[in-house]
Amino acid sequence: MKSVRLIAATSVVAAGLWSPMLAAQAAPSGDACSAGLSVSQASVGDYVWYDGEGDGLQDGALDSPLAGIVLILTGPDGGPVTDVNGALIGPATTDASGYYEFVGLPVLESGLVYTVTVDASTVPAGMVPTKAGATDRAGDSSTGSATSAEMASNGTCDTTLDFGFKNGSTVDPSQPVIRTMVSTTTASAGVKIRDKVWVSGLLPTDRVTVNWKLYGPAKPVKNSCAKVKWAGKPVKASGSFTMVGEGTKVTRKVKLSKVGCYTFGDTIAQTTTTLSAIHKPGNPAQTVRVFPKKVLSINTGGAGYL
Repeated sequence: MKSVRLIAATSVVAAGLWSPMLAAQAAPSGDACSAGLSVSQASVGDYVWYDGEGDGLQDGALDSPLAGIVLILTGPDGGPVTDVNGALIGPATTDASGYYEFVGLPVLESGLVYTVTVDASTVPAGMVPTKAGATDRAGDSSTGSATSAEMASNGTCDTTLDFGFKNGSTVDPSQPVIRTMVSTTTASAGVKIRDKVWVSGLLPTDRVTVNWKLYGPAKPVKNSCAKVKWAGKPVKASGSFTMVGEGTKVTRKVKLSKVGCYTFGDTIAQTTTTLSAIHKPGNPAQTVRVFPKKVLSINTGGAGYL
C-alpha cells in the first residue's frame, strides 16, 4: 500500500544472497517482484501499524507504524516455506517504518496462495486487531492472518497483507437498544409523570449511563402531538441513571402544570465495551398530551403502567 525503499533485485540474485536473514534486515525489496529475473520468484508483505482512530484506515492523524512485530509465512499446505535456493524462510520482523517482506518465494501453481500470520506474542499488550474490511485490499487490515493473491507468475509481488492494531477489548462492543413507556399518554394539568426505560442488548458486565430528557411543552399540530417537530423545543426536565447489564429503570416524577405536548428522549454514550444508542423524542409510547383540568379528567393508565 505505502511506498517503500527499494534495493535492486538483480544485484541480490547475482550475489546469491536470497537469504531470509538478509530479507529481514534489509529494506523491503519491492524490486524482487520484477518479471524476467533469472530465477522465477515472488514476494509478499507490506505494513503493520497502530490504528489510533480504530477505523481500519491507514491515514489517520493518530496512526503510527509498529516496529518489532513478528510475522510467519506458511505455504499452501500450511507448512513452512523454502525460498528459491532451498533455504527455509523464517519469520520476518517489521522495521522502524512498520514494513516487512518475504522475498525469493517460489512461484506457485494457479489457485495456490501464501499465508502470513502475526505472532500475537509480539503485539504490544492491550492492543487488538482493528476493524477489517474498512477499505480496499491495498489499504485494508486483516485480523491475525492474511492470504496473498495468486503467485503463479514470475515477479508477482503482493504488498497488500497489512495488519492494524488498536487499543481495546477483543470482544465486539455491545449495541444497547432503548425502549420507553410514559406513565400516561393523556392527562390534566397538574399531573406528575415518569418514564419507564428498558435497555437491552448488553452483556451482564456492561455498564452504561442512560441520559433522559423530557421535552415540552410544545403546541399540538392539527390538534395532535404526533406531528410535533421536537428539534429545538424546550427541556422541562432531565436526569440520568446507571445500568449494569440489561434491565429497566424509572425516571423521577415530573409535574406538568402547563397544557401542551411533552415527550421523553434517551441517549447512551459510547464506552470501551458498548456502542452509543439513541431513542429519539416523539414516539407515541413516550409522549403525553396535557389538557386543562376542566376539559379532561386524568387518564392514569393510557400507556400501560402507573
